[in-house]
Amino acid sequence: MTALRQVRRAACGVAAVLLAGLSPGTQAAVSSVRPAAAVTECLGYYTVGLPGEFEYALMDNFSQGLGAWSSEIRLNLRGLEPQQLSVSQSSGVAELEGQMEAMNRERKKEMDELRSNLSETDRPLLRKTYADQLAGLHLFSPVAGHNAISRIENDRLAVRALVNGHILSTELKSQGAPEQTLDGFLSHYKPRALGEVPSGPGVCVPFGLFSGEQQPATVGLNIRLKDQPDIVVFLLARDAAKDAPDDPRKLFDGLTPVSTFFGSKKVIPLHRIKPLQPIKIDGNEGLGSFVRVTRTAVLDQSRAFNNAAENDQDWGYFAYIPGLVGGKPGDSFNLVFKVERFGRFAKRPMSESEFRELTLRIAASIKRRPGAWVGN
Repeated sequence: MTALRQVRRAACGVAAVLLAGLSPGTQAAVSSVRPAAAVTECLGYYTVGLPGEFEYALMDNFSQGLGAWSSEIRLNLRGLEPQQLSVSQSSGVAELEGQMEAMNRERKKEMDELRSNLSETDRPLLRKTYADQLAGLHLFSPVAGHNAISRIENDRLAVRALVNGHILSTELKSQGAPEQTLDGFLSHYKPRALGEVPSGPGVCVPFGLFSGEQQPATVGLNIRLKDQPDIVVFLLARDAAKDAPDDPRKLFDGLTPVSTFFGSKKVIPLHRIKPLQPIKIDGNEGLGSFVRVTRTAVLDQSRAFNNAAENDQDWGYFAYIPGLVGGKPGDSFNLVFKVERFGRFAKRPMSESEFRELTLRIAASIKRRPGAWVGN
């Protein structure tokens, strides 16, 4: 499932019981929260305050509490076609070479099967089909002058480049030799340390900054707190000029909540009568809900995400904050904000009030980075 579909499902995943409203006491609690962060990270065109050290959850699937949702990084850089980017955890040449060997091994199996099919048939149409398919398959090979590999994939160049200890993976329109194509892409990139907030324009990705966008980027990433490894924070920002904002009440209405929270089989709003609560992030108003999540049991305990210590139950929060309608590209963004607790990985217990306070503090800290988007 693509990240886009996952976000759509998640945005649609809060039940019809999440209707509307907020008690005066909770409104006061929201308005009284002030960001008090030990670390500020740059994420897309925003900054987010976190209570301590953190790590990005960059895997597509859940592993050791990291990948609650898939990452989504979509760039549209000047002089290049739009591309989707993925970033690895810390890696080295050995990991890159291992990836090339593994992917080439699988690709050779595909090629051998097509050659076998081609040799076994005398039907002209089938022979042409197999021959065309075979001609479209290529192997990864090293890119000259770089710690990188590439192969042609559907008339584009699939590239994996080791940059500053992380593997950047994307597909690019060929601009000559692979090294020239990669150089053109990396000319937009500057390495960045975690917690380093740039002062100039550009879109922050894990461990880096891309600048020179033709259109605003889409960035959605998971962050896990190192001192509280049970807490995973997700923030997604999409340009409101391109992705028309939804009415939060319509978005939440008439749907089931199970797909919103990873591995859940039951989700109960903490506010039963008026479960949807107003929330403001970076000046824009939206709706969200605190919930109690019951997760499914997992047989493979090495990959378990349920909280057996509390009858498989955890805390969760989901909110959608629409941007402003009718603006220019980059004027405003639609935000999806989610916080999940995976109690299996907790260093200490957490009460409902502690989860609420942490969530609201993080939400209150989210700000648009001044000068991040300057237009084309």
